[in-house]
Amino acid sequence: MKISDTTFGILKNYSTINQNIMVRQGSVLSTVSEGKNILSRAVVSEVFPREFAIYDLTNMINVLNVWENVDVDFQESYIKVQNDKKKYRYNYADPSVVTAAPDKELEIDPFFTFDLSQSDVAMIQKAGSILAAPTLSIIGKDGAVRVVVSDPSVAGSNAYTEDLDIATDAEFDCRLKIENLKVIPGDYTVSLGKKKAMHFKNKNIDLQYWLAMEPSSVVLV
Repeated sequence: MKISDTTFGILKNYSTINQNIMVRQGSVLSTVSEGKNILSRAVVSEVFPREFAIYDLTNMINVLNVWENVDVDFQESYIKVQNDKKKYRYNYADPSVVTAAPDKELEIDPFFTFDLSQSDVAMIQKAGSILAAPTLSIIGKDGAVRVVVSDPSVAGSNAYTEDLDIATDAEFDCRLKIENLKVIPGDYTVSLGKKKAMHFKNKNIDLQYWLAMEPSSVVLV
C-alpha cells in the first residue's frame, strides 16, 4: 500500500492532538485528545486491512517517511515498511495503552453556521500567538457576528477582532481555547452547537473536528 500525502498530513495533524492512535479496519481515521475536548474524524483514500494501535504516532510517521515512495504492508502484529531490499518492522502497541476515539460522529445540535477561510483560521492562530491571548470568542450580538481573540478574563485585554459579513437573531458568546484549534490549514464550515461544542468541517477533504467550548460560553437562542 502507498500512503497519500493527504493522509500523511492528517496523521501529522493527529499527532498534535494525541500521540497515540487506534486505527480501525476500513478507510476512517479518528483521534481524540486525552482531555476528550478535541475529536476528529477523516475518511481517507486508503483501506486499512486490519485494526491496530500505535503508541507513538510521531515515531511511526518518521518511519513511514524514511524513504520516498515506500510500500507499507500491515501485517498481523507489525507494519512492514519496505524500499527495494531495505525494510523496517514497526510493532503495534497493546490496544489497552492507547486512547481510542469513539467510532461515530458527534451530534452538537447546531444553532448557527458560518464559513472561515484558510486565511481566517491562520489569522486567528497568529493573533493568539502575537497577543499571547488564550481564547477565541465567536460573538453574536445586536444582529451582528464577530470573531474576537483575547483574554476575556481580563477587562480591556489586548484583542484582535474581525467582523463577519453575516447576520443572526441569536445572542451568544462561544469561547474556545486557541490551543485546541488544532485543525489542518484549509477552508471550513463552522457550526456552533447548543451542547457547547464547535464543529469544523473541511470544505476540500472529508475531515471534521469537534471542539469543546469553554464552560464560560453563553448561548441564548
